[in-house]
Amino acid sequence: MEDVVMSLLCLYGIDIGIHTERFCETSRFVLDLAKVKVPPNRPIVGDKLYEVESGIIAGWIRLARKEHPLEFVPFSADLVGQKPVSIVLGKNSGPPSIEEWCEKLGVTATEEEKMAMLKQVKAKSFEKKDLLTTEEFKEIVERVLQKASV
Repeated sequence: MEDVVMSLLCLYGIDIGIHTERFCETSRFVLDLAKVKVPPNRPIVGDKLYEVESGIIAGWIRLARKEHPLEFVPFSADLVGQKPVSIVLGKNSGPPSIEEWCEKLGVTATEEEKMAMLKQVKAKSFEKKDLLTTEEFKEIVERVLQKASV
C-alpha cells in the first residue's frame, strides 16, 4: 500500500490523506504483531533503504547532500518516517566512506592512514560478513593511528 500512496503523492501530486510520515512506525507495529520480518531492502519501509555502503555513492552523497538532498533518493526520509541517509562501513566502502566516519568521530588522519583504515574495514567486513559497528571502526582507527605514531 505504501508504494501506491508514495507514487501517487510524489509522481502525480495526489495526496489521499494518509499520514506518510508514520509508514515505518506503522509497518513495524503491524509486522511485529504478525511476527513477520520485513526485508531490509523493502521499498519505503525497509531498515536498510537509506544506508549507503558503496564508496562511489558515498562520495556522491557527501558532495550533494547539502544542496541537492533529493538527488540520490526519491523522497526525503522523514516523509515516510525513515532515518536520514547514512553512510555505513562494509566490504564495498571506499575512501569517501572513511572520510565521512573520520569526520563523524573527529579523527584527523593522513590519506595513507585512511587507506590503511579502509583496508582493515574491508577485511573485517569480509570476516564477519556484515557491516561494521562504530566500536569496530574506532578499534581500527586506534590500531592504524598507533602504528603511524610508532
